[in-house]
Amino acid sequence: MKKIILLLLLATPGALFAQAANYQIKGNLIDVDVPMVYLSHGEGGKPVVDSAVVTKHTYTLSGFVSIGQSAFLTSFKFGAKMGMPPANSLAIIFISPEIFSVTHTGAFNNITSTGSPANEAYTQIIRAAKPYTDKVTALTNKSAAALKAKDTIVAADISTRIDSLTTEWHERVYGDFLQKNPKSPLAFWAMQQYGGTGHTIDGQKLKPFFDQLPEDVKRSIPGEEYGKRIDASITFNTKSAVGSKAQDFELPDTAGKPVRLSGIKGKYVLVDFWASWCGPCRAENPNVVKAYNKYKDKGFTVLGVSLDGQSSIREPTLAKAAWLKAIEKDGLAWIQVSDLKGWDNEAATLYDVKSIPQNFLIDPNGVIVGKNLRGEDLDKKLADIFK
Repeated sequence: MKKIILLLLLATPGALFAQAANYQIKGNLIDVDVPMVYLSHGEGGKPVVDSAVVTKHTYTLSGFVSIGQSAFLTSFKFGAKMGMPPANSLAIIFISPEIFSVTHTGAFNNITSTGSPANEAYTQIIRAAKPYTDKVTALTNKSAAALKAKDTIVAADISTRIDSLTTEWHERVYGDFLQKNPKSPLAFWAMQQYGGTGHTIDGQKLKPFFDQLPEDVKRSIPGEEYGKRIDASITFNTKSAVGSKAQDFELPDTAGKPVRLSGIKGKYVLVDFWASWCGPCRAENPNVVKAYNKYKDKGFTVLGVSLDGQSSIREPTLAKAAWLKAIEKDGLAWIQVSDLKGWDNEAATLYDVKSIPQNFLIDPNGVIVGKNLRGEDLDKKLADIFK
């Protein structure tokens, strides 16, 4: 979802930057009649839209791009308020500092390109990823249907399959490309797809690829930001790695009473980050309930940390009502805490939680002994502990 939102933001019209043009697209339209062509991309962390008038079924688009990236090529000027353009009026291409040609045949989105090794490589990567994206889409639809039917057990199983399939997809498509093409104009883009964002990023895995990128890419605004994220991930994973001491925090429970993590003595504690609005979290809750009921008398408990609420538009009363309703509906019998600040939740910030569900298993000595344990992995870990 986050990737979709980012693409929509990049498609929002914005001012052109003052840099001299360093890319050029020469377009040719065959049996396609449109008056204008637009290219939506990002530069310096801001959305940019370059445009060209179509004359005698040809156009020339030019602009500045500091780093290779995917972009929207459309015959329909659009933005966040206008929604997405019709499918046949949008094509996704890869642009980098180069000159190349694009031909539209029969429909605007039916394109072929010549003269751009980067765009050709991008097309090959998308083609290689398609079997995976098709399967993930099908599974996502099945998960949605299961949730609608209130079959959370099936939904949780599907979610686990999606995670496994996505990991395989990223390794075999993006990881393989990076191994073979570390200096490609697509390398930075492929690394972002490979590494992802939020808590799933593996700084140790990405650091060698990042270090091989061209210096101008690493010095660009996106490059510097991602480099900082990699460094932060390495620091965080070292600080909150399995075997390290858990970071303490205090948040109010459902009655407003402060609860401190370190105040839970003599038990294994699963710090479970979730929210009432999070479908995958709700699908995972039955697994946590099952584990809690199975091991609660053996020295195991759960501390639920809800990311309900919003940091920008605060509606604590409504957020709390949704939170309490979800607790009751899902049968979460353990301690629940939240400051109702959404993603600005104190504990989530402390543990660098950027995506949920996410959890940390902490032993009675306050040491992290497991991370992101979902589905059967949680039961296997607890079964090993409580032999």
